Amino acid sequence: TIPGILVKNIFVDKGANSVLQGFESIAGQINVVLKTPADGNRLLLNTYLNSFGEEQYNANFRHRWNRWSTLVSGHLTRPANVRDRDEDTFLDVPQVERYALYNKWQYRNPNEWGKHATISLRYVQEQRQGGQTFFAAERDVSTTNAYGQVVQFAQPEFSAKLGYRLDDYHHFVLQLSGFYHDQSSVFGTTFYDAIHQNAYANAQYELNWRDHYQLKTGVSYRLQDLREDVRFSAADLLDRAYEGVYHKQEYIPGFFVENVSNWYEDRLTLITGLRWDHHHQYGGRWTPRLLLKGNLTPTTVVRASAGSGWRTLNLFAENVNILAGNRNVFIAEDLVPEAAWNYGLNLTHNTYGEHVEAQFSLDLYRTSFENQIFPDYETDATVVTINNFFGTSISNAAQMELGLAFFDRLGLKMAYNYLDVYREVDGKKQQLPFNAKHRVAAACNFEPLTKAWHLDADFHWFGQQELVNAGSDGQAERSDPYSVFNIQFTKVWTKLEVYVGCENAFDFRQLRPIRSWQNPFDPLFDPSNVWGPTKGREFHIGARYQLDYLNK
Repeated sequence: TIPGILVKNIFVDKGANSVLQGFESIAGQINVVLKTPADGNRLLLNTYLNSFGEEQYNANFRHRWNRWSTLVSGHLTRPANVRDRDEDTFLDVPQVERYALYNKWQYRNPNEWGKHATISLRYVQEQRQGGQTFFAAERDVSTTNAYGQVVQFAQPEFSAKLGYRLDDYHHFVLQLSGFYHDQSSVFGTTFYDAIHQNAYANAQYELNWRDHYQLKTGVSYRLQDLREDVRFSAADLLDRAYEGVYHKQEYIPGFFVENVSNWYEDRLTLITGLRWDHHHQYGGRWTPRLLLKGNLTPTTVVRASAGSGWRTLNLFAENVNILAGNRNVFIAEDLVPEAAWNYGLNLTHNTYGEHVEAQFSLDLYRTSFENQIFPDYETDATVVTINNFFGTSISNAAQMELGLAFFDRLGLKMAYNYLDVYREVDGKKQQLPFNAKHRVAAACNFEPLTKAWHLDADFHWFGQQELVNAGSDGQAERSDPYSVFNIQFTKVWTKLEVYVGCENAFDFRQLRPIRSWQNPFDPLFDPSNVWGPTKGREFHIGARYQLDYLNK
């Protein structure tokens, strides 16, 4: 729901991270940083069309008045055409219609002394339809004439960051955010409606002392109210017993403190953080985090991290595939928060030549769960069991990456990822499904000195994945290895760029991935084992137009 032309940066934090980000992050987080109103193109337009008929239109506009600046962004997606290449009567590409509007205001630079503010408003409305090709919502909803999925939601959001910088040493910040999510959905003869309200406040004091010590401390408060309503139509003939209203309310005040210390001319950095949060139902919980960075040489950096995290489950919102199938759901006990410890090590080495630059990195991470809630699909092919798991549950991850740059024109990057995710049940190691143990990725980009065009390509290979209900009813025990290759060429003029590309150029498809697709209202109907692309090769074309810069 975030258009690409609105994104400034995407940061991937691996392992434990700052306690300022909250208590929920267990094994890292993705931080999407949106463009600011202060700098960049005054006007940026983008249009996109792919070979399935999906259209996208985006626009960014910036303006400045004295110390205020604003960014307004709009997004529209029009649905793709009906497509069913494998002739299983189900759509290969969901039909999506989306409208989004975003507006951010900024008052002064936050690094300047005095007051500063950033205020953002966002609204997203989407309708997504899948299911059988001959499903018509106005005719077939709540019947067994055809199987269809229709998901509609509207979500307004608000966020604000208000600050006052006394001088170079003292800074006060107040952060406020909230959203309201109103969703109505149908999956065959299952109706799912949800209203999710979330509000968050964070008051923080920052102290910078002698250029090598920084203290951040403050209080936070989170309010969450999620009401999920599951019901079945009169035409439903399945004996399912999880109909009802699932209501979750949370009130979580918290306190946090974090120290950042730099020694030996910033060659060694230590971040220690601790937060305490009180859940109104589960009581108080401590969340410690430690991050260490050391510059072994000017070109070699090692990082280590350790910390804990915990989170409560949003049952159906996070496991919507349960609703898409016809399994019964059995919640075996009261569900308590998930909790885990994460430990990580990263080594990065850079080499610089006259016309060549190289970077090598190695990541090793381990997540050990104290409690994990993962739906059990295996015990019964017609039932999903939800319960706590307090036994041994481990995720081990390793990644090696090599990046090369030649003459500031050609860039190459290659990576190998190993992922071992398992539980120990009755003394035996049990792999969790849908995690490829081995993955390979590569990327290449080329831009001539004239910068009149550039070429970008990437390749991804996925190894086998464990599937659910392996071997039953003709189902495969594991997925097939597969690869995806994407390429795009962009021609650049002063204010205009035109790009053409191809995604999944080798046209790999997982054929007829839905179990019992011939009988979508049968108890065994289940789309849970979708592990690869289903739509095949996709061509696209688009154009971007930009009008001068705001800071000129």
